[in-house]
Amino acid sequence: MRWNRSGILLLLLEGAAACHVPITRADASLESAVRDASPDDVRPALADTGSDSPSAPWLDPEFRLPREQLVFSPSRRRPCGGFAPIAFGGPVDNYRAHSAGGWFYYSAYGSLIRFRIGDSLIEGMSDRSLGGLLGLRTGKFLAAFTDQRSFTDAVIEYDHPELAGRGRVIWQFQRRPTESEAGWYGFSATDSLIAFAWRNSIEAGTSVVLIQSMNPDGTGVRVHNWEPRFQHSFGELRASGDRFVVDMAGQVKVWQRGDPEPRAISPSNSPQWHPWIDGTRVVWIDQRHGPRGTRVDPDNPEVYYSDLATGEVRRITHDPVDRPVVQDAVTIEGDWIAWSDLRNASQPNGSFLGDRVDVYGYHIPTGTEVQLVSDPRCPATQPVLLAGRLFFTGYPMDGGGAPPLYMASLPTMPQRRDE
Repeated sequence: MRWNRSGILLLLLEGAAACHVPITRADASLESAVRDASPDDVRPALADTGSDSPSAPWLDPEFRLPREQLVFSPSRRRPCGGFAPIAFGGPVDNYRAHSAGGWFYYSAYGSLIRFRIGDSLIEGMSDRSLGGLLGLRTGKFLAAFTDQRSFTDAVIEYDHPELAGRGRVIWQFQRRPTESEAGWYGFSATDSLIAFAWRNSIEAGTSVVLIQSMNPDGTGVRVHNWEPRFQHSFGELRASGDRFVVDMAGQVKVWQRGDPEPRAISPSNSPQWHPWIDGTRVVWIDQRHGPRGTRVDPDNPEVYYSDLATGEVRRITHDPVDRPVVQDAVTIEGDWIAWSDLRNASQPNGSFLGDRVDVYGYHIPTGTEVQLVSDPRCPATQPVLLAGRLFFTGYPMDGGGAPPLYMASLPTMPQRRDE
């Protein structure tokens, strides 16, 4: 997304986002350079960056996040599933959405955006040369930036969760000049750790996405998957407490402080993707019941759930082999799971660009499945459960421009008889 001079938020559909563009050069010293990072380390430019290369903007003590504001007019967009739009440019990937203090934050197409829930004022980053992702923890706003001008990546912490003010660099890496940007694929922060999926270069003709973690102050950086065999990590990553989950080499894995390496939650010979964690509860999409399917070309993938505290693994959706259905973009908070579902589409085992996409939910204590959003004229995708509410991106068939973000209340469920 970008903010143009007339104050209109535009959705950049051409090409890849700044946080997903591959770069073209390998750096064999990457692992040692990353491990040596410290919170006070601001790396100078490498010798081969050239004397004319600008320095990273955050080296300027007066650097502040470039911010722009505008007003969203919900009356110009139609409802979706009976719910009114609350903002434009919903999250492209729901695992990049966050909520704190009545604000909704998300990263989309390399821009950092936030708005107060119930208010029409939108704030976003206006400098397109900066691209990246955001993270939140108690009283802190973190930005994982790539500066395209100086070939520099950094994690910056701000003392107030807003798109303004001065921050401090807690991690920085100076890349060699390349023809395109580096890659922030995933970024998540808690009071206990920071985790991110990041790519510096293309090595030996393959793109290696590094899964890394560090302490909240930027120390103790760990690279969890330096081996090239993990090159197929997609970087869908989410942290909660002292754990994070990630899609690593086609399997959903969890890492907890104190563990030597990430471990598979429910190992399978079939692909798994889109993990999400809330406390000890984890959900993901699993292809084990349609072994011919892949992440790119799924075939009857199902929603799975696990409680790390008890070791329970539960299959949530049960679509028969003779009527396969695609599910995706699963999320969890508290007792609720939600996901995008094609069961009512004309091609239920097809593409999410199809004619009908609904949001379904599952209430864990009662084992009840509920249709949460359904609208034949508005595909509902990328649901996210935050602050006890359901948010989702809707694509009204008679609308234009950036798809709106919508908010829905969750239904009240009866208590179990044994409660």
